[in-house]
Amino acid sequence: MPAPFQINYRPTETTLAGASSVYTYTSSDIPGPGVLAYVFRIKGVALSTGGKFGSGGIERVRLKAGGSTIIDANFEAIRAWVRRFSYAQLDEFGAAAENEAAILPLYFMDGQNDKERFACGFPLGRQVTLELIGSATAPTLSPTLSVGWMLSLRQQPVYFPLYLEQGVNWNASQNNNRYELRQEGVLRAITVPEKGLTRFKVHQNGLDVLQGSMQGSIFEANLLQQIQALESYQAPAGAAAQSQRHVCLRLDTGEPLQIGRSYLEGDTSATWDIGAPDNVATVYTIVRQ
Repeated sequence: MPAPFQINYRPTETTLAGASSVYTYTSSDIPGPGVLAYVFRIKGVALSTGGKFGSGGIERVRLKAGGSTIIDANFEAIRAWVRRFSYAQLDEFGAAAENEAAILPLYFMDGQNDKERFACGFPLGRQVTLELIGSATAPTLSPTLSVGWMLSLRQQPVYFPLYLEQGVNWNASQNNNRYELRQEGVLRAITVPEKGLTRFKVHQNGLDVLQGSMQGSIFEANLLQQIQALESYQAPAGAAAQSQRHVCLRLDTGEPLQIGRSYLEGDTSATWDIGAPDNVATVYTIVRQ
């Protein structure tokens, strides 16, 4: 019997160069159907500008299946998503060292066994396009980027994920900001930046499925974060990190989003960032193949 999956790296390394660069991989470079996750590595010199995943480095990942975008998120939202669902609660290696790695999971990170985990993956029968998007800061010291993958060898996925950033365009210092949800699939989670967000509500299919305060005093966690922490959510320490990070709020309602009956609502303070890339919500749904 073959192994359940294969892990492989694309042998060619790409040198990071130029501001706002887009590094593109297609089916001639990497596989698509059957892929459970993509993994990324930056290799270079310590303290090189741009040699990281996140603000000031490789800031965003976009994954397309046959021309349709299924993942479009910044790496802060990717990290929050992994921290929420992964039992390992480890989303990267060596953030301040010479090498850094990150993962883009397509499988069910919270599955109880291989059969459950590998029931979700890249859509079958579609061509892959992967884009890694650099910041406006040009890299220094010539770090290199490589891409790898985890490919299922036994099991074909039944579902594929959608994890899509959406601009909510909410105003600062305003109550009852609203954004209509129009993404297909069964809703599993919403990721939002916490800074300046004082109240948050998810309304799905005519019902308030999640609502609560998003910020407490400087020494206490907010209410929603306290509740979600019961699932052992891994988060940065300290009040400053608490007030600025993205938080992934898990829902798992088991129901597809009904367009016209589902929305996000929030109250904001003066510290809410009305500019890109923070005036957003990233929505995680799953779609049956």
